[in-house]
Amino acid sequence: MRHLLIILSIFLLSCESVSISKGLVHDHSGLLLDRDLKICKAIAKEYAPNATIYIVPDQPLAYGILGLANQLAPHTYLIQVNMYNEWEMETLFHEMGHIIDAEQGRLQFTGDMSWDGTSCNFKIPWSQRPWEISANEWRDCLKHEYETGVLKGYDYSLENWLKNYNINLIYFR
Repeated sequence: MRHLLIILSIFLLSCESVSISKGLVHDHSGLLLDRDLKICKAIAKEYAPNATIYIVPDQPLAYGILGLANQLAPHTYLIQVNMYNEWEMETLFHEMGHIIDAEQGRLQFTGDMSWDGTSCNFKIPWSQRPWEISANEWRDCLKHEYETGVLKGYDYSLENWLKNYNINLIYFR
């Protein structure tokens, strides 16, 4: 898995057609829904304005892993989403929470991974890991902001148009 991340990192950073600058969210695969990409851009602009984020959906991640966030370089991150994930948007919110925590200095991806200055203990259950608890809290907050129409920087015109015509789209399962 580490080799795959290194190869993917080198590929993403070597793309000549992409100008990498602060505060961008990229989907080079073209597989991410436009709405999801716009939501992630709004989140990054509001909570992680110096971060450059690459999102790669439809990844063959290990069983039980819905998504992964990794740091490629300072302020540069990669989010991978499992190809069989039924909760893609919630997973993106969760992984964006890791990036927000990293940008705030709480989560360190480089070297010995740490949370609030303490090395991460991967022997404790996932649900008790403080960095995962925080990412879940971010997920819930970001989902609430989106669903209540208060996510700054996101254009709700499509959602409002659909609402005016009583058309419901299921955003979360």
